[in-house]
Amino acid sequence: MDSAYEPGNRRDDPERDQFRGRGTAYITWWNEDEWRGYWDLSPHGDDGGRFLEDSGLHDTAASAIAWARKRTRRVVVTPRGKEPAWAGEGSPPEGLDVFEDDGS
Repeated sequence: MDSAYEPGNRRDDPERDQFRGRGTAYITWWNEDEWRGYWDLSPHGDDGGRFLEDSGLHDTAASAIAWARKRTRRVVVTPRGKEPAWAGEGSPPEGLDVFEDDGS
């Protein structure tokens, strides 16, 4: 994420669509009943990574993951009090378990 990132900030980027299917979306538990994420070019960042879009707030992990999967196949979720987990397509990268939404 670059220094221009601020929660809730959606960077206008008319060229953003060219990056669909690339990068990684990161989703995290935000507070008691909300999830938030962002889409970044890393690890495919030819330019060292680039913040593309903030997801805004979602009521459920499933909603945030759906937002992420519309942008990229690589989705990493960090639930409250747990380690990051894989919610993307295919087998998880080494070191990540598959995300299981337990509703917490």
